[in-house]
Amino acid sequence: MLTLTPDSLFAHRGLHDDAMPKNSLSAIVAAADAGYGIEFDVHLSSDGVPIVSHDADTLADTGVEMLIGSTHSEALRQLTFAANGERLATLDDVVREVAPSVQLLVEIKPTRRVAETVHAVTGRLAGREESVALQSFHPRIVQAAKHSRFAVGQLGEEANASMPLHERLYWQTLVTNAWIRPDFLAMYKSTLNSPLVKFWRDRLHCPLLGWTVVDHADVALCRAAGAGLIFEGVRP
Repeated sequence: MLTLTPDSLFAHRGLHDDAMPKNSLSAIVAAADAGYGIEFDVHLSSDGVPIVSHDADTLADTGVEMLIGSTHSEALRQLTFAANGERLATLDDVVREVAPSVQLLVEIKPTRRVAETVHAVTGRLAGREESVALQSFHPRIVQAAKHSRFAVGQLGEEANASMPLHERLYWQTLVTNAWIRPDFLAMYKSTLNSPLVKFWRDRLHCPLLGWTVVDHADVALCRAAGAGLIFEGVRP
């Protein structure tokens, strides 16, 4: 199982720039080549293939709108990033192109196909348990992934008044940590020093990651909180 520490560094959606879009295979490989761990997102295609994408549809990346969960992987693989003409990546592509020693932080996006998605992701990452961690905002996904041999983390958001009441209350308590007991917490940077995060860190005896770190002030904030970094736009 991967052990996360305050020195853990993950490039958020790869080491991207104007030529290498976020969550593209080129950005992921660039981060690995630079010696960083890599954070990226996956959704499951209709035929059970994990596709590397932040959004549930392909419009923002490709200019063509397809709902990933309702589309066959072969159709999705024909789409290319608008920025550089590169094909959308699958988790299989990442496993093939990135050495097993490189640390990966795989965010499983919310889905109704929880068991199928967790099985598809963990199956493709088998043998990399010492260098891969999984995370999700969705506590059902965290709970399902806890049955694997991977480190599994609960992502946390900052509660705000614009959220529905039930959602705001959840982010103000993270109550599911009491029975799921994630292996680490990946929290929005502004919450790292909050009483809530300190409570769960001490209760679970678990490491912290801070996201998304975008400048040196954020780096200092995470360092002071003893949290590893999920970063972009700055080189820690």
